[in-house]
Amino acid sequence: MNYCLLGTIIEVVSGERFDLYMIDHVLKPLNITGSFNIYEMPEETLDEVGTIFRKLTNGSFDIHGNWTPTKDNFTHGYPKEDYSDYVIGTNGALYGPMGSLRISLEELTHLVYMFLNNGTYNNNTILKPETIEKMFTKVWQYDKQENNGDTEDGYDYAYSGGLSIITNVGKNRIHKTKNFNVTGHTANAYGLFGGVFVDRVKGYGIVYRGNGDSRNVETYVPDFSPYNKWAIEFIQLADDIANFDYPEINDDDQDNQNTVVLIFIIVLVVFFIGNIACILYYRSLKNKNNDILMI
Repeated sequence: MNYCLLGTIIEVVSGERFDLYMIDHVLKPLNITGSFNIYEMPEETLDEVGTIFRKLTNGSFDIHGNWTPTKDNFTHGYPKEDYSDYVIGTNGALYGPMGSLRISLEELTHLVYMFLNNGTYNNNTILKPETIEKMFTKVWQYDKQENNGDTEDGYDYAYSGGLSIITNVGKNRIHKTKNFNVTGHTANAYGLFGGVFVDRVKGYGIVYRGNGDSRNVETYVPDFSPYNKWAIEFIQLADDIANFDYPEINDDDQDNQNTVVLIFIIVLVVFFIGNIACILYYRSLKNKNNDILMI
């Protein structure tokens, strides 16, 4: 909802409709042909928009369900909506500032270059350097001792103004063996999964996207990260190709945790075996007593 409010504020301040403001002041200067408003995209651009699929049964995810279009299915023609009566500054949420931008994978890299160049792309200043700095400045980090928030099972250990900061602490990882010190955001909805991550210090950027999840993205995750396995594989593939210069993760803490877990499991197994042995021994004594009574 915060982004819906921001979209409305942009309209009030600029006097322009959110989707049109973004096209004129952000997307065109970034050489991006996409839009937040699919209803006013030209047909030649809509031809390039991919349908998003999920495996569904009666509207719910089902690994055995049918591949079902969930977004941007133009089988019966292109979508139409008349916003001519819309009053600017009343509801910027109509244009989905929280995640309705249709954009190609290649065009997403323009955004990365802009971040890496302190707000400039092709000599066009999109944002001031100090604005970029604020965007990437940490405003919160999880503290286990203070219990000052929820990590969502490792998904967020730290974030800046709207961006997640990968800390490589606990399960907050996007690579199994390397400290990927990046900041960015994921895009998971309707069956689409993707992400954009940037390291402004080293000058690295990673962009990935997949369409149609045949697994539940909330549970199809590795043991070291909350991100789905496909995302991790994309990032691993990017590292295999580019060989990003990140240090190996020190797994001493993880090894200690694994040792504690292993000891706990062994104690648990011994406890159950001991209980079973006691029960069997008690029953054998009971049977002997019964035999004595019967004699």
